[in-house]
This record gives sequence, C-alpha cells and structure tokens, in this order.
Amino acid sequence: MENTEQTQKQEKKNKKLKAGIGAAIGTIAGSLVVAMLFNPPWKDNSFEGQMKKAAEEINKTCPVQLDEATRLDSASAVSAVGFNYYYTLDTTRMPMPMDSLRKYLPQHLITSVKNEPDMAAFRKNAVIVKYVYLGPGGDNLFEFAVTPAHYR
Repeated sequence: MENTEQTQKQEKKNKKLKAGIGAAIGTIAGSLVVAMLFNPPWKDNSFEGQMKKAAEEINKTCPVQLDEATRLDSASAVSAVGFNYYYTLDTTRMPMPMDSLRKYLPQHLITSVKNEPDMAAFRKNAVIVKYVYLGPGGDNLFEFAVTPAHYR
C-alpha cells in the first residue's frame, strides 16, 4: 500500500514537473513568436534601413506635381548619412529666372531642413540632404546639399 502511495506521489510530482517545463517552453516559444512578428530579424531597424523605407514610401506616391513648375520624381537613401530628393523643373513655367532660383532656393532648403518637424530625424542623425533638380529633358540644372553644418 505504501508503494502505491509513493508511486502516486511521484507521478503527481512528475506531472507537475512536466507541466512546469511545458509552460516554460510555451512561454519562451510564445515570446519568440511575438518578437519575430513585431521585430523580425530580416527587418532592418537601423537608421539607414528606416531611411530606405522612407524613400520607398515616398517613391510609391511619385511623381508628385508640387507646383506649376516643380515635380518630385523620387527619393533615395544613398548611405547611412545621405538622403536625396530628385525633382524635375519645367523651366518654361518657372515663376522666376533660373539665376534667381539658384540664389533663393538653397536658403529655403536650409531653412526647411533646419526647422521642419518632419526633418528632425535627419537633423538628429546628421544626414546630408541633397536636392537634385533636372530639366524636362533629364539634364542636370543644379544640385544643392544641406549638410549638418547648415542646420546645427
């Protein structure tokens, strides 16, 4: 009789141990699944990866006519600290001569990168934001890069 009681007690202990191990394994497996769903290892969480994703999102909406003469064609993350915007200018519809635009636009771009809330991550990570302006035929009209020296 005593052996039967001991055997039953041992079986209960074994069941509890198995249940505890199962619960621990289940908890770990569940945590890994949740981690994989919300932060998959193939997802690039680096700032460069975030910039690439931002460029992809911008490019999904391009081309975008911004005004009568300016069209945003695309964007690209060119390095860990470089982001480019590509525009086409319809030189026949520009509100000012090209020389005036070349003088006015850089200060406007600096002010935009320096003050726009959407540019805060670029400022925080010392990104060089380059603006490339092409003519209707694809010829390079001018480029301007806003560097950390401009906005810090």
